[in-house]
Amino acid sequence: MYIIKIADKTMNHRLDDVTLEESFLNELVPEWFESVNVINDRDGVKKYGSLAEDGVIVISLKKNSWEKMTPELQNRFK
Repeated sequence: MYIIKIADKTMNHRLDDVTLEESFLNELVPEWFESVNVINDRDGVKKYGSLAEDGVIVISLKKNSWEKMTPELQNRFK
């Protein structure tokens, strides 16, 4: 599972739902990343539920990256 955060918006997705080549993750620019954290123990399940039982990658993006995203990518955030 991966979670992408920017300001007060979040997107989460199971990586096994789609291959990486088909994923919008390829649209993310490394310069946008503020931090990347891996949670691979019970803490992930406690925080994110059973979807996180195989681990979670949490990517936090810099606030100014929002304006640089395509509208399609912005629409994936809630």
